[in-house]
Amino acid sequence: MGFFFLLTLLTWIAYADARGKHRKIFYAAALVFYLFALCAKSTACTLPAALLLVLWLKQKPIGRRVLLEIIPFALLALGVGLVAVWWEKYHQGTRMLVSLGPLDRLLIASRAVWFYLGKIFWPAKLTFIYPQWRIDAASPVAYLWLIAAIAFVVAIYYGRRWFGRSVEVATLFFVVTLGPLLGFVMLYTFRYTFVADHYQYLASIGPIALASAGLVALSRSNKTLQWPVVAGCFTILAFLSVLTWRQSATYRDAETLWRATIAKNPDCWMAYNNLGVVQFEKGGVEDAIEKYQQSLRLHPDYPEAHYNLGSALLQKGYADEAIRQCEEALEIQPNEPDAHVVLGNAFMAKRDVDRAINQYQQALTVRPEDSNAHYNLGIALQEKGETERAAREYEKARKYEPRD
Repeated sequence: MGFFFLLTLLTWIAYADARGKHRKIFYAAALVFYLFALCAKSTACTLPAALLLVLWLKQKPIGRRVLLEIIPFALLALGVGLVAVWWEKYHQGTRMLVSLGPLDRLLIASRAVWFYLGKIFWPAKLTFIYPQWRIDAASPVAYLWLIAAIAFVVAIYYGRRWFGRSVEVATLFFVVTLGPLLGFVMLYTFRYTFVADHYQYLASIGPIALASAGLVALSRSNKTLQWPVVAGCFTILAFLSVLTWRQSATYRDAETLWRATIAKNPDCWMAYNNLGVVQFEKGGVEDAIEKYQQSLRLHPDYPEAHYNLGSALLQKGYADEAIRQCEEALEIQPNEPDAHVVLGNAFMAKRDVDRAINQYQQALTVRPEDSNAHYNLGIALQEKGETERAAREYEKARKYEPRD
C-alpha cells in the first residue's frame, strides 16, 4: 500500500507540473496507482486530501476543475472506506466493542496525535501492544492534550508568515493520514489498545519531511553550519539504525514477541493468551493453562482465552471443565466457530457423539472452510457408522487444509 501510495503522490506531483498531453498520462497513472494502493489496504483512503495539500503547497489554484479531478479519487476512497468499516463491524467484531461517545473519541484522538508525534522523534519504550488508556471525560487532565493541540494550531496559524505553508502542510498530512486510526472509526484493535506503531508509518512522512527540509534550510543559511548539520544527520541515522536493530530482535519469533510485550505491558491480556497458544503448540500444556488463566484474570470476558483454556484442559482430561469454558466463550461471543469445535471435541471425549456432531455443524455454518471442523465431524460421523458422510467430510478437510 505504501509503495503505491507514494507512486500516486509522485505521479500527481508530475501531473501538477506537466504541460500538454503528458498531464493526462500522469493523471491516469495516478488514478491507477491509487486503485492499487486501496486494493492493498483501505487506510490509503486519506490520499485525496494529500493530493489537495500537494497543490496547495505548490501554490497551484484549487478551483472547480481541480475539485472535479479529485472526485474519482474521493469516490474510490469512499467506496473502499465504507467496505472496510462494514468488514470491521461484521467480520472483525467491532460491533461487540463498547461504544465510545463523541467527546471520548475526541480526547483519544488528541492524545493519540501527540503520542505518535512523540514516538517519531523520541522512539523510546516501543512495544507491540501499548496499554489501553483510561479516558475520563470528567477529569480536567484528560483535556490537556486537546488544549495543547489547539495551542499548536494557533501557533502554526500565526507563524505562517515566517514558515510559509510547509508547517501547515506537514501537520495536516500527518493528522489527516492518521484520521481513520485515531478513534473516530472503531477498529478491532481498540479492544486492547488505542494506538499502534504501524498505524503511523505513512503519516510520519509529513513531520520527517518537514524536519529534513528544516535541516537543509539551516545548512544552506550559513556555510559554517553545513558540516555540523551533516554530521548531526549521520549521527541520528546511526543512532536510529542501532535502535532498529535492537527492536527487530523482538520479532524473532512469536514467543519472543509476546514475552517482550508482557515485559513492557504486564496487563496485556491478549499477549498472555497468545503466549499460551505458543506454549500449547510446543506441548507445554501446563504453562499454557497458566497463561490462559492469567489472561482471564485480567480480562474475564475474553472469549478466545476461554475456549483456548478449554482446549488445554481437555488435553489434561478435564472434559467437564473444558465444556464450561467453551460455553462461557459462546455466551460472550455467540457463533464463535473455534469455541464450537473445542466444545465438540469435549463432547467427543465424553462419548456424546450426537452433541459433538451438532457443535461441529454449527462451526461449519459460520465458517464452512474450517478444515479442522470438517475432519472432526468426519471422525464423529464414522463413530456413528455413517462412513459415506464421514468420507465426504474428510475430502472437504483435505480441500480446505492450509498450505504452507
